[in-house]
Amino acid sequence: MGKAVTLVNQPNNVQNFYPADDNWELKQFPFVASTEIDDGTVVAPQISSNDVTGYLTKMGAENANGADFIGILAEPIRATDVDYAVA
Repeated sequence: MGKAVTLVNQPNNVQNFYPADDNWELKQFPFVASTEIDDGTVVAPQISSNDVTGYLTKMGAENANGADFIGILAEPIRATDVDYAVA
């Protein structure tokens, strides 16, 4: 297995992450509407006025300790997706 390299200021690539038991567990979650997110991005619950909204979004720097870590986005979310404007 080669050394994983992610360039500075670039999104993570899911091929650079290996689960401990080599088994990925893919799940579907509701995401915030109208927000493009690259695959390999760390996602966390959206928080508004100190309340969790029930949707996921990009993990912010304020959660850098990983307390709200949900996972790594396996597929990109794009404006061209049919459900892009739907949470």
